[in-house]
Amino acid sequence: MLNMIKMTGVLLMIAVLSACGGGDGFSGGTTPEPDPSEQPPSDSNSAVTAAISLATSQISIKSDNSDSATVTATVLDANNAVVPGVDVAFKASGGQLTASAVKTDDTGKATVLLSSGSSDPSNRIATVTATVTGIAPAQIPVKISGSTITITASKTSLIPVTAPTATLTLTAKNASGQGVYNAPLTLSVAGVGATPGVATLSATTGNTDVSGVLSATITGSSPGTVRLAVSGLGYAATQDFTVVSVASAFQITAPTSSPASASIGSNLTVTVSAPNSSSVRFVTTLGVWDGSANSMVIKPVSGGVASAVLSSAVNGGVANVQVLDANNSTIQDSIAVLISAPASTASAITLQSDVSVLAPSSGGLVNQAILTATVKNASLQPVANAAVIFSISSATGGGESLSIAYGLTDSAGEIKSTFTSGNLASTQSGVVVTATVVDAAGVMIDSADKSIVIGGAAGSVVVGGGTEVAALDPATYSYPMSVLVADTNGNAISGAVVTLSVWPAYYAGGYWVDTDPDPSPDAVICGVARFGASLNEDGNENLTLDAGEDIGPNEDLNSNGSLDIPTDLNGDGDYVDAGENPGVAYVDNGITIRLSEDLDGDAAPDFVLPDGQLTPGNSAGGAAPRTLVTDSNGVATFSLVYLKAHAAWIKTRIRASVEVFGTETTGTINLWLPAQREEAESCLLPDSPFNPAGL
Repeated sequence: MLNMIKMTGVLLMIAVLSACGGGDGFSGGTTPEPDPSEQPPSDSNSAVTAAISLATSQISIKSDNSDSATVTATVLDANNAVVPGVDVAFKASGGQLTASAVKTDDTGKATVLLSSGSSDPSNRIATVTATVTGIAPAQIPVKISGSTITITASKTSLIPVTAPTATLTLTAKNASGQGVYNAPLTLSVAGVGATPGVATLSATTGNTDVSGVLSATITGSSPGTVRLAVSGLGYAATQDFTVVSVASAFQITAPTSSPASASIGSNLTVTVSAPNSSSVRFVTTLGVWDGSANSMVIKPVSGGVASAVLSSAVNGGVANVQVLDANNSTIQDSIAVLISAPASTASAITLQSDVSVLAPSSGGLVNQAILTATVKNASLQPVANAAVIFSISSATGGGESLSIAYGLTDSAGEIKSTFTSGNLASTQSGVVVTATVVDAAGVMIDSADKSIVIGGAAGSVVVGGGTEVAALDPATYSYPMSVLVADTNGNAISGAVVTLSVWPAYYAGGYWVDTDPDPSPDAVICGVARFGASLNEDGNENLTLDAGEDIGPNEDLNSNGSLDIPTDLNGDGDYVDAGENPGVAYVDNGITIRLSEDLDGDAAPDFVLPDGQLTPGNSAGGAAPRTLVTDSNGVATFSLVYLKAHAAWIKTRIRASVEVFGTETTGTINLWLPAQREEAESCLLPDSPFNPAGL
């Protein structure tokens, strides 16, 4: 029997089951990196198609990429019978498809998944188009929704000259309520209603920060009603403001600054102009009114004015003071009062910096850190007017400096100094800034240090996978992954923008086979058997079929120029048992074995069988967000999404690039797309879509 097989030149290229990844990840067999390849693809169905229709499992998907719509194309012939094996090309005007081309199954259906993707969280309509050669394409719209914009204003009553401006906080969120980074917003304001007012904006466009927030101001100049409109992410929000004249305005006239300042044990008179009110309600979140035990009092208006005295005998902090027309609570004004301990009670100081790693300053480029020293008393209350001295130690000698060396704390117990880096990098321990609080005689009470590393160019970016593979839907896997960015000193770099790319570097033919030595039909543990791995045919990665690229999968794995004997997978000593036909799929002791042979009948090995297209398609490697932003640990997480049909058969290259302080660093990982362990070992996954025709 063995000699007969050698004469017929049958080739079986099956790799043994390899080790599995941790948790639920199952990555399949490991195979030596191969020669370029040449197996023939399956022939396309040649049936004449007459019509194509599209359907979707849901008409709307979320803008946060958390769900997907199943879009199904059905192909019929002239007799309205389904047509299997036809190539259907898919494209979408927005969102993200799991594949750009799919063959119809035995029911004439080809299915893809549409999700919003991670690169564009805006609300929009994504039109999916399905095309089959020779007939009119079909289209279906799917709504991408859920992103919002909220407007928060410090006040809605604007008083020209005395208090004309309100602070605006504009927040852009996706469908899951997470802030959207770098979302472009457009602002406008116009007079509305019976008495249109006039107001201006500090900016009419802007992009949100990493929290999804854009700040701006609105300033009223002429009495009446104005409407602020904010648009972005396919969403629009509005907020009305009233611009009132000074003569009729309900407003706090004293103190004039916000936040105002007061000391523990002192009195602060709050005065309200209320020309059209009979009484005013005074409310505070800290302290009491008029020496009583009450945090709320109602005072009569006399001569268009009402006032009350705020004090706090023991506690310091921020008092949010609100005044309202006692008969109409929609008429109101507010002010913040910082109540602090006197300087004589100072006992402790802390020092914080807005950054811990700073680039060197050179060539006109100045890099700075904002240092904030906070002084408190023994009761942990902020201390105002405390004297603080700033100094530098462990200097590099490159010219680093501080903006102030001495100053007094404000009502919040804080004082700031700006640290400017020099032109030399520091050691890993950094430059040390010290803040010292002293008493009236200059004697030290307490001190605090803060280390700032100068240098911090991106030293490395690494990519890693998780331990569990999740089923996103019946046809799709989601694999959690992370990137970590550290500087040259090994410190985490937060806020770094990481760019990702995904490419199916290798593909393999093969089958899922029962590898359990127990012959019992109930004892089945599937493992992956590969033909090896072939390089992606698109050698220059330009998504175009160039000359010499359509090389097909390689049968001659050992490059000996001949077809080789199949492996004895079941270990029974026979390569092919009696009655079995080489070259045809058969079962040997419960194991399905498929043999590759002389496919075209010319009694010679078949090395190059081009199919007129690039294999595999670029989306076979999966999809990931285009950009990520690292957190305070230098980490950014994402999910690699791919079809179950490609698990174990595609080796994907994931490349992460980051630019920090003008230096670009790249990290790469190559991995066989993992399968969920339960589905893999239960033989629920399909064999390789890259197997030669007839095998």
